[in-house]
Amino acid sequence: NTADFTAHKALVTPNNRPLEHDEFQFELTGYDGVWKRDSNGKVVLQEGKEDWNALAPKGAENYTTAQAAGNGDVSRYFHDDGDKWVYRVGVAADGNVNFGNADFSHNVGDIYRYKVEEVLPAGATDNGDGSYSFTKDGQTYTCPRTVYYVQAEVRYDESNGSFYLSKRYYVDDQYDIQYETNFASFHNSTLTPSPKKPAITATKKLLLGEMELPLSTTERTYTFELTSSDGSRIYARATAGADGTVTFGLPPITEADFVKRYSGNAVTYDQLVRTYKMREVIPSDAIYDDVHDTYTQNGVQYDATPYDVTVTANCNNGTVSTPVVTYSSGDAPIDAPIFNNRIMPINVSATKVWNDTAAGSTTPSHPAITFRLYIAENVAEEGQDPQWEATDVRAKYADATQTTAEDKTIAANASGEGLTVSWDNLPAFDSQGNAINYIAVEGTGTDASFVAGAPAGYASALTGNQTDGFTITNTLQPLTLQLTKLAGPAGTAHDNLTALQGAGFTITRLNTEATPPAPYDSENPLYFAQTAETDGGGHATFGDSAHLLTAGTYRISETKVPAGYQKDSDIDIVIAADGTATVSGNDVTYNATTRTLSIEITNTELPPLPSTGGPGDHLLIASAVAMFAAAMALIALVERRRLEA
Repeated sequence: NTADFTAHKALVTPNNRPLEHDEFQFELTGYDGVWKRDSNGKVVLQEGKEDWNALAPKGAENYTTAQAAGNGDVSRYFHDDGDKWVYRVGVAADGNVNFGNADFSHNVGDIYRYKVEEVLPAGATDNGDGSYSFTKDGQTYTCPRTVYYVQAEVRYDESNGSFYLSKRYYVDDQYDIQYETNFASFHNSTLTPSPKKPAITATKKLLLGEMELPLSTTERTYTFELTSSDGSRIYARATAGADGTVTFGLPPITEADFVKRYSGNAVTYDQLVRTYKMREVIPSDAIYDDVHDTYTQNGVQYDATPYDVTVTANCNNGTVSTPVVTYSSGDAPIDAPIFNNRIMPINVSATKVWNDTAAGSTTPSHPAITFRLYIAENVAEEGQDPQWEATDVRAKYADATQTTAEDKTIAANASGEGLTVSWDNLPAFDSQGNAINYIAVEGTGTDASFVAGAPAGYASALTGNQTDGFTITNTLQPLTLQLTKLAGPAGTAHDNLTALQGAGFTITRLNTEATPPAPYDSENPLYFAQTAETDGGGHATFGDSAHLLTAGTYRISETKVPAGYQKDSDIDIVIAADGTATVSGNDVTYNATTRTLSIEITNTELPPLPSTGGPGDHLLIASAVAMFAAAMALIALVERRRLEA
């Protein structure tokens, strides 16, 4: 048994210009493009499943015109393009294309597949958009280069006891998902673009909250189907472009698609109406939520909304009008379908806690704090121990999340709700579907001036997680006083003084307040006592978690004087609530970052005593004897006068 394979070519122009004989050519190849010949010279397709009875000589290198004059035959030839044979056939003046016929088996259900496409005419320009243009006799023609795929299935007709091929022609893609028609119709137009092809489109959006993100954010392909109204047949499938545009490729509507009505010599055409259903293809592994009627895969929620599409067209005197496409959702008409896929969001919060009591502060003043959100990523190679890196969310997603991941500020001296910030509608998964690990980091400044780290004088601790919220606790560090003991002879310049080791000091708090802070001993007007000795560098440090230096007045007393040095006078130092201090007669510096007060105290060496046995000793003794004698004489004189009286 054999079956014919045909196509049709037409130029739709204002005057419906007829074709010239052999003006256009078409190619027929196997679906995989591989042709073979058997030992008899016949072309064999698809590993010998059938023979092709060609009307062309074996091994022809050029077009060969049939010799029978006036029979309307056209040029045809087989061309060996490497390991691929191409069967090329010219178009007759009436637009018909006859590829001949093919033998087929008597196995019901056997499938034969071919591909039919138009050859780019000599001198024509490929427009790069699936069309070509050429000019002839001052008229420019723009023609779509539609590719048809032919599927022929072996069937058996019980009424006459014969086998036959059921042939269907599909456009542009796989057989099971494309628009089905009865023959390959190449109806090209001089108009740009052709008005005969229904323009069925949709828009794909990727949303994070109400913010639209680039489709490339998820690194996946979004696919859509155009089916019959009941969903039983798929006519076309399309994918969303980078800009979210979805365009379905359907063949042009031609005069042959209309039902004709004859009345005498007059011909009328019924209006053509075609209805479709448009849907997004939901991945097979998407998880269905029956409560919200949604499908989610790797953090992306798909839009399962079905849209109705209606195409209408009219024909008058063989001229087809521009197809009109309308859309509706349910019973409500819409401008065009919009499929909104949503990245599953997550809200991340961070709360600031100030802990000042550990340092004994009762009247704290808190600076402004900036929170910045980072993504913690494990950059270690597979099999290696985790190695985490933090990436600024704004840098990772660029413009995509510039609103949702902006820096958040806690105002100075804020309280209550003002101590909590939140980043809403953040993506819960990355482009590969992996859960994103967020982390909140505190610092000062915003944008380019942001510096991560705890505020001066505080230690920072991060607790919590992105689900329950982060808590960043700043603990005020105890104030310390570092005393530096320097020594030298009287009149020694400061730079020539040396550190003095072994000097002992005691610092006590003066009871100058009506209600002094704890610890407090009511029996002793002096409390908070701490003693320390200077080390080899001349330093003695006061103040720690057991001895809190809070705002108040303190007295520094030298309680141990190294031999050969004069004892220093007591020094009173007044510490303010912000940690700064003032003292009379000495310079005090304050480091806010380390909460350290620094003060220098200088001891003066005593003058040396004369050596034993020298002349100085005799002078001292003589002086002492003289003073003793004078004292005794004075006492005797006083006693004698008392007795005389």
